[in-house]
Amino acid sequence: MICTEEKLRELRRERKRCRFRRNALRSLGFVVGTLALTMALHMVCRAQCIAAEPMPTFSRTEEQEARPEDRVAPVLTGLADRTVYQDSQVDFLEGVGVQDNLDPHPYMEVDDSSVDLSKCGVYEVRYAAVDASGNTLKASVHVTVEPWPMTQPPQDGADEAADAVLRELLLPGNSLREQVERVHRWVQNSIHYQNHSDRQSWKQAAETALTTRAGDCYAYFAVSKLLLTRLGVPTIDVEKVKNDPEDSEHFWSLVSVDGGETYYHFDCTPRVGRAQGFCLVTDGELDAYSRANNGSHNRDTSLYPATPEV
Repeated sequence: MICTEEKLRELRRERKRCRFRRNALRSLGFVVGTLALTMALHMVCRAQCIAAEPMPTFSRTEEQEARPEDRVAPVLTGLADRTVYQDSQVDFLEGVGVQDNLDPHPYMEVDDSSVDLSKCGVYEVRYAAVDASGNTLKASVHVTVEPWPMTQPPQDGADEAADAVLRELLLPGNSLREQVERVHRWVQNSIHYQNHSDRQSWKQAAETALTTRAGDCYAYFAVSKLLLTRLGVPTIDVEKVKNDPEDSEHFWSLVSVDGGETYYHFDCTPRVGRAQGFCLVTDGELDAYSRANNGSHNRDTSLYPATPEV
């Protein structure tokens, strides 16, 4: 094959390009290899330095400092000897609390296993409180179970319903007046007003209201009369004299806490502007309210005993 001058020059240029590429690749490989080796050596040295360095130490901040040792036991509050009625329902944790100097939620328990509410006698109730540090406080109180004061056995379902309420409501040691006041608060807070009641008889109305916990003024009157009668409290029924034929009806009681010598007004029906109701109030107090409220308690005063004006 015959090569021209031009062809020879092209061959020489191609050989130069090939030598350049080979040299460039060799140089790049050397650089890459050198970098990899350098990095590997650097990592080995770094690991050796870290291993040789002492572990750092940290000082506690004030928040990190340990609390002082807790050696103070919790405190039980509200503990007291008590008297209850036979066959009553008693929550021995009611009114009792526990507090601790450091633990916001100390544990409290009560052991009333020795108490037999069906039998009269004196029993011990034991309490214990423990905080998070294990500090423990133990205490005990005495519970006296007395006979149920109402000796008249229930005659019907209404009496039984009333007695169930009174067993939860009455407190031994209270005077008769205090018991009557407790009855008033219970009726006012437990019966909800609705413009309807069963009026077949006052006792039937009372039983219905105790079952439904609702009724109008006649229901409030009937429930109050039933509870007070079971307590042996004398009562007199009072009926409002209407101002006109379209006027509303109203019923309440006169109640005696001294065996029938003196009487006071007793009305549990909710009234505007009279949140506390009328519990053992005088004629003067009741009449002042009546005059200011469209004759709410108008009555024929000749039919009823006058109250003492205290």
